[in-house]
Amino acid sequence: SVTTVNDYAFSNGLNSLTSETYITKLAKITMNKVSVINDYAFCNCGSIKSVSLGSVQNIGNYAFYSCNMLENVIIPKSCLFIGESAFAGNTADVKLFVLNPNTNFEGTVNDFSGKQIISYKNSAARDYASTKFISYGDYKKWKNNPFRMRFPCF
Repeated sequence: SVTTVNDYAFSNGLNSLTSETYITKLAKITMNKVSVINDYAFCNCGSIKSVSLGSVQNIGNYAFYSCNMLENVIIPKSCLFIGESAFAGNTADVKLFVLNPNTNFEGTVNDFSGKQIISYKNSAARDYASTKFISYGDYKKWKNNPFRMRFPCF
């Protein structure tokens, strides 16, 4: 079974969606046994809407850079590291739900183009996200929380 997604594996290049690979129909990604997503793995895959990260431990630099349809991503408890600009360059308001309070983020919050990073009050995500941070407790109170019924209890 596949445990690593290699560098540039599904990348549409670094600068535009009109590069050599022309991946335009990849909408849903499910990674049940993948533990490592390497650098630029899904870079510029603008059609990705849904990502299930299973037990991913590491997300490389620019892994989901410019995935413009991506909106909500749950980073599993198994994830220990998110690389620089892993979720940057997106035009959609990406929300990251970080389940491990010790997940380490490379770079600065300026490398995250999304709307919010949701995690525990005392977490590495909070230190990284600064003004884009909201705690799970506060998020669960929102009426428009898409995960209210199925989001893990904290």
